[in-house]
Amino acid sequence: DIDEPGIGKRIAEVASRYGVDYLNALFLTPLPGTRLWDQMKSEDRIALDTFPEDWKYYTLTFPVARYKNLSLEGIIGEMISCDRDFYSMQRILRRVWSSLWQRRKPLISLVGNLSYRSNLRLNCKAYADFKRYSGNRHNSVRES
Repeated sequence: DIDEPGIGKRIAEVASRYGVDYLNALFLTPLPGTRLWDQMKSEDRIALDTFPEDWKYYTLTFPVARYKNLSLEGIIGEMISCDRDFYSMQRILRRVWSSLWQRRKPLISLVGNLSYRSNLRLNCKAYADFKRYSGNRHNSVRES
């Protein structure tokens, strides 16, 4: 709930600064039976709560809840921005060079980073499918 526009780029920058080799950012996902679920349910912020149909999206890789400061488009855009920034060719090459310099198997670093980079296309398609599926259920918090 503290995420705001620009968070994706900031996460990628901080992860790079700290020397993270692989970044797998996830969406805050309230799960039934948790305090987070109860809180978000009471605020009518669970966008996908038709079970069992919606369970397939409870993987931490889709925004199943409504965020206070970001729309569905906004939060997905931040995730894409984070991945694109962190897995840019310039940053990948920097990490591979660092692996080589520190004698940490640069080939594994290169293959791993390129694999994550290639997943960006798949993620974008999955997000588009998700947006079509969730439709207007994901719009701003519903009025009581």
